[in-house]
This record gives sequence, structure tokens and C-alpha cells, in this order.
Amino acid sequence: MPMTIHNFEDQVDTRILGRGFDYYEQGLIRDVEQFPDGEFCAKVKGTEDYGVLVKMEGETILQHHCGCPYDMGPICKHRVAVLYHLRDSKSYTEPFTGKGKLNTIHRDLSKYSKEELLQLLLSLAKKDRHLVSTLLYE
Repeated sequence: MPMTIHNFEDQVDTRILGRGFDYYEQGLIRDVEQFPDGEFCAKVKGTEDYGVLVKMEGETILQHHCGCPYDMGPICKHRVAVLYHLRDSKSYTEPFTGKGKLNTIHRDLSKYSKEELLQLLLSLAKKDRHLVSTLLYE
């Protein structure tokens, strides 16, 4: 059965559900952005901040990813927290408006050449070990 915004709780370990729900209840989900292709990106605050990406088609969750190192199962507490946020805020039902921080970044970066973007990415990678890991392994 495909994972949906309404049945994900049935498909996730109860311990992870509890931890994710705690993060959600504590309001640790920040900077939720929507993209036109059904993707949602969010930051989850915790010991460290982790980026979470959820791709949906209607109520069906097609993909989900988190930048955290969790590897003890198919889904981490950060992803669960974002799913609770999306479900309860009904963000997944709202039409894409094209507004938001990431869309502003997209607009600004589109002004640069490929070489300028590569130089920017390399300079950021020198300062951010998580970015290096993301670029190498994801």
C-alpha cells in the first residue's frame, strides 16, 4: 500500500512516530517551502538542523529524504515531524504560489553563469561539511 499523508503512521515504527510527533508538537519545523512539482522542503531544528524533502502527488507520498545520518530504518523522526506538519496544516492541498525563500534564491541564482554557480558551490562546500556529504553521497 502506498504511503499517504493519512496512513504514514501505520507504516512507521512507533518509537520514531513518537519522536517525530514530539518535534512537531514542539514547533521545531521551520522554513517550509512548496515547489510546483509537489515537493516540500523544510528545516527541522534539533541537536543539529536537518533539511527534509517530501515529494507528494495529491495525498500520496512519493519520496522523502532527510540530511540526518539516521540509518536504522526507512524513515527518521525529522521526516515524520514534517509529515505531521504537512498533514495538520493541510499545506499539501494548497496551490503553489511561487512565493517563498527558496523561490527567491532560485530567481537570484538564475542570474549567474554555470561557472559562477560552480565557484559559489565550491566555496560553500569548503565551509559546510554537511554540504560536502550531501554532494558526495546523495
